[in-house]
Amino acid sequence: MRFHRLERTFEKWEHLRVLAVLNSTRELEGNGWQRIGDASFPWAYFSHALNEPREQGLPAPEILQPIRDAKTRTM
Repeated sequence: MRFHRLERTFEKWEHLRVLAVLNSTRELEGNGWQRIGDASFPWAYFSHALNEPREQGLPAPEILQPIRDAKTRTM
């Protein structure tokens, strides 16, 4: 089972999923992107800080509702 850990920070982050081709992943890493976890063929996952303050408050309802619905289905 795959999982990920979220951490609350004071800045915004951008996330990206790309084909795990060596040239593209090296270029992203060279531009300051951080690899997230292990590659899940054929994908590689990256993130990087946008150096902007994050927005305060909870995520928008349209983001939270699908998460709540999924939890209800699995219980």
